[in-house]
Amino acid sequence: MIALNLPRARRIARFAAAAYTNAFNIMAGEALVTLGQFFVLALTVLVGIAGLFLAAAPEGGFSSGIGFSVFLAAVIYAFAFIKRHFDRIDASR
Repeated sequence: MIALNLPRARRIARFAAAAYTNAFNIMAGEALVTLGQFFVLALTVLVGIAGLFLAAAPEGGFSSGIGFSVFLAAVIYAFAFIKRHFDRIDASR
């Protein structure tokens, strides 16, 4: 009977080891965003907003296309940044 429950016990032990360990609810070994990475992401957000302002220009045409392209590039970069962050967390486990 104990041998049948062994895989379940291993699963429970694995999740119990991943418990939060400090006051900030950060798992041990979890990769945090550095200050430089935070500023790069903030700059990307500002460039994306500037792209939207450029796209909203009343004359439209070429500047509108460039503005939407800049905004789209900023959104793609932000999502790639978030993906890399969580990939680093998964790699550290």
